[in-house]
Amino acid sequence: MNIGIVGLGLIGGTYAKALKKYPYTIYGIDINQESLDYGLKEGFIDVGTTTPKDVLNKLDVVFLCLYPEATIKFNTSENRWPGKRVSGSSFVLKSLKNQLSELQDLSGVRPALLH
Repeated sequence: MNIGIVGLGLIGGTYAKALKKYPYTIYGIDINQESLDYGLKEGFIDVGTTTPKDVLNKLDVVFLCLYPEATIKFNTSENRWPGKRVSGSSFVLKSLKNQLSELQDLSGVRPALLH
């Protein structure tokens, strides 16, 4: 399974480290190349990129680990995840539900996060 983690800060980095215990391929997506280099060096991501569109079509699951403003910005660009399972902070996703649904089909987002 290919898992993408958007944002390798405290939350995203923790997700990556925890998920690396399983036989998944972890893709780190971040605007900071230093974060990606660190994740690759420490071995908690397998692939790192600052260009999400290059890997989104390869992913089975996407974890959005961004601040609310960055989540909106990420989704207003050319980044799309049709048919992908998406998860993230329930507070962030709940608070952005209306804005995100205008930008992207949310049918793949875990429903519990949007109630």
